[in-house]
Amino acid sequence: MLATLKLDPAKSTLIGAFMANYLKLTSRETAVYNRMLESVAPKERKVVMQLTNEWIEQGVKQGVKQGVQQGRQDGARSVILRQLQKRLGTLPLKLAKEISRLDDAELYSLGDALFDFASSADVRRWLAQRDK
Repeated sequence: MLATLKLDPAKSTLIGAFMANYLKLTSRETAVYNRMLESVAPKERKVVMQLTNEWIEQGVKQGVKQGVQQGRQDGARSVILRQLQKRLGTLPLKLAKEISRLDDAELYSLGDALFDFASSADVRRWLAQRDK
């Protein structure tokens, strides 16, 4: 339908982005879509495939961006937990889980503060103070 409307690229992209984000297809729906695409005239199919490729590229870019951000957060958590364990010894599991739930700003703040800690009690106090 988008191919036959002859919308300008900006409108097509907007509609496509909406569809890609909010109208996720199941595998069965994807199969139906692919069968329907086979019946579309070649000229219209080219337009549809161009739009579809743009949506896929946008999805891939968004996925990569989210993956990089998640990797960075996971890496920071891992380093801070390792530094705490190196400084204080094995951390209680409950404490390690609480640290794992910190957001980025809190995690970096903990990274700065950990050099002043002498025991896991210091970590608990820091966490409790952060909640106030």
